[in-house]
Amino acid sequence: MLDTGNRYATGALTRQLVEVEYLHWAFAEDHDEAAAWLRSNRDDRLKRWQPRHLRERSGGRFRGVDYAEHCEHGGHPTPDGARSLLRTGGPTQTECLYYELAHHGASTWRYLMMAIEASADHRGWEHPLPDLDVVSTAISDWHLHDRFGEVWETIAASRTPEA
Repeated sequence: MLDTGNRYATGALTRQLVEVEYLHWAFAEDHDEAAAWLRSNRDDRLKRWQPRHLRERSGGRFRGVDYAEHCEHGGHPTPDGARSLLRTGGPTQTECLYYELAHHGASTWRYLMMAIEASADHRGWEHPLPDLDVVSTAISDWHLHDRFGEVWETIAASRTPEA
């Protein structure tokens, strides 16, 4: 999507990925969460698994201001979202979206692996996905060699108050 200049759709996808990241975190924290989520109805999900509820339960792991920024750039009708649709903004915006997508994708992966391992440990199973370590290794290599994340986190911290 980014290669064709579709920043708004990438922003919306990233926001959805953040929501999955929150869910995977909840599943990793408590192996019964995934089963409860799978059995849930709409009312249950609105009461327990909306992003704001998961952020509250996370004890500060996830910042509301970060989620709100993702909502501004993709998924909600906003002036920033409209600018993304109109393809205004320079390559820096695209680079940041690449980073955010990779960052949240890697975090979602990490929480998913933690949830699978916690569930396997709880049930006394062997690790069910040993061949997927290659993805974790690729993520580690990315963090080791790509310094853009550090720069981006510094910029983001200087622009937004903690929330």
